Amino acid sequence: MSDKKVLLIHPPFCMPDKPYISTAVLYSYLAKQGIDVSIFDLNIEFYREYLSSANIGKAIDFIDKRFKDLDNNPSLETLEIQEHLKLKALKSSMTGNPPPFHLLFKNGALSNSEQFLLFGMGLNIVNTLYYPESLEFLITTGYIRYKSNGNKFSSHDIIESIKKPSLYSYVIEKIISEYLADKKTDFIGISVSFPDQILPAFYAASAIKKISPKTHICFGGTFVSSHLRDIKNINFFDHVDTFILDEGEIPLLELINCLNESRSFDHIPGLIYRCGSKICKNEPGNTSLNKLLPQPDYSSVDLDKYLVNTDSMALLFRLSQGCYWHKCSFCRTELSFVKNHVRAELNEITSWIIRLVQQTPVRILHFTDDAADPDLLSELSLFILEKNISISWVTNMRFDSRITLEKLDLYKRAGCRAIYFGLESCNDRILKKMKKGISMKFVEKTLKNCAESAIPVNLYMIVGFPTETEEEALESFSIVYEWKKKGLAQQVIYNIFEISGWSDISSNLHDYGITEAFYSPSLDLSPPVTDFKCSGMERSKAESLCFDFITKLGKVSSFSKKGVMDLLFT
Repeated sequence: MSDKKVLLIHPPFCMPDKPYISTAVLYSYLAKQGIDVSIFDLNIEFYREYLSSANIGKAIDFIDKRFKDLDNNPSLETLEIQEHLKLKALKSSMTGNPPPFHLLFKNGALSNSEQFLLFGMGLNIVNTLYYPESLEFLITTGYIRYKSNGNKFSSHDIIESIKKPSLYSYVIEKIISEYLADKKTDFIGISVSFPDQILPAFYAASAIKKISPKTHICFGGTFVSSHLRDIKNINFFDHVDTFILDEGEIPLLELINCLNESRSFDHIPGLIYRCGSKICKNEPGNTSLNKLLPQPDYSSVDLDKYLVNTDSMALLFRLSQGCYWHKCSFCRTELSFVKNHVRAELNEITSWIIRLVQQTPVRILHFTDDAADPDLLSELSLFILEKNISISWVTNMRFDSRITLEKLDLYKRAGCRAIYFGLESCNDRILKKMKKGISMKFVEKTLKNCAESAIPVNLYMIVGFPTETEEEALESFSIVYEWKKKGLAQQVIYNIFEISGWSDISSNLHDYGITEAFYSPSLDLSPPVTDFKCSGMERSKAESLCFDFITKLGKVSSFSKKGVMDLLFT
């Protein structure tokens, strides 16, 4: 039994409607090893404080005063002109009855769609206090984008952001100081999964160190593994003691044990830490759990605190870790958490689902796998039907020849509400360059089978892949546009291509027609590369096409604008 009290923190900015899976998985693993561990979801606590009635009231008063000041100023600067336009639009949207902000986060008080609309409106109002900083809520996906002057891929900007007031600084400091006031915590693990979490995560670490300097703080998660592998800024270690790369369960447990026993941790795989005036980096090792893939445990999380009603919350779950295909040329396939595919045992999955149904009102699962295995989904579907378990689920999949009409019918009967496919392109030449291992003929057959089985499909697309011509991009768009009009695709989500580190493209630029890639020296945390030269269309054209495609798809009226969120919450 550990004598260290361990706290796992999930920082802002992430989705407001559910707890994230990363801390729940670590909690499950550590608790089974006898560690005294708990979870604190700083993400949801942030939103609840940021959008409190007092804060929204303060912002509404500010909007009136600030708008009058700007309106009466005949010589506004460019930034002030933009602010004036935003305030004018906000004031127009706030006419009539005041929105019921007091019902935000009140379980059962509003429908989920109403909660999302109210949440987005609240963010827009409170953001005015911090202009030009802002939090943007993407209602079609549920994600939050944080816009600031600091760059999340610059170690200098991260350190500087700790010293400056921001839209999150006061709120995070208040929450952390209140939470830790009466708690003894020896070890805090902060899971950073997304780029928009790194700035508030460092601020949270700094706030913790002010309160409890001896508390060991460790960062891990997808962002850390993808962008902090080559840390060179030793100032990071003034706020964070250690960083764990790749799969974190085994290294985290060993780190806690080493601290308990005052042992060196120079043997812990993938650990980065300070050694005097130097940065030490342990070699990555085999940290795969093989078949012993821990499932998330949400028992220490208050599900009633989140934005949506618990009986319609799509709780995150995983059937596997990594990707069984791991060949796509644009993906980070060189990293172990992508290429090392581990499939959970069926009995572990089914036991977890039974406990969930017995212990919580949650009846919707969102399988977060990079690509769920079609055969495992069939086994799970048969179990659900055999035991007559009343649940619904959505999942990520790749276009796989094993996905037959018979399997899709089985998935539907077992509660499948939607499938997310990463298609990326509708051009066979580009698909081959991407190493997707699929053809358009098979894609179209699969989509028709999904429609026949009444399973809605969401597609992820990329524009501007190296060597892609404008004509090819337009042809791809015309195909998905027609699919959406016909109902073969419920939602089509476009993104512009970027070169991701640890991908086959980043390692072999010339093989993909890239003659030059431009890296900013100030961005030292392996950012995705957006500026490069290659055959095919210019980058500026790819950007304009991406915006154009998103705009046109948003006008297709055969489905509700709420799109993906409707699939999860209705």
